[in-house]
Amino acid sequence: MARESSETPTGFLVGTGEGAEVLLGGLAVQFKLRAGQTAGRLSITEMTLDPHRLVPPHVHADEDEYTYVAAGTVGVRVGDEEFEATQGCYLASQAARRGSRVLESRR
Repeated sequence: MARESSETPTGFLVGTGEGAEVLLGGLAVQFKLRAGQTAGRLSITEMTLDPHRLVPPHVHADEDEYTYVAAGTVGVRVGDEEFEATQGCYLASQAARRGSRVLESRR
């Protein structure tokens, strides 16, 4: 199991491979920062999607969601809109937006 982040009175240090690891819907997710560490303002997760892996449709009622594509290509559907994000792209969806968000690793 990875080590949790190091918390100081003025901030956080989260090293490579650090953070709480959990399984969400069969997908390994590493929490770099949890909402409880930031008074509910932010949480950061890291995950690697295998090719053609589908993240089930979901909605975040209270928080916006941002995704950075570090490598490969990810297909995204938010409501009726579809996008293809390649390496270096950022994706953003607002809380409680109509419809759900779906991610699919394409490469």
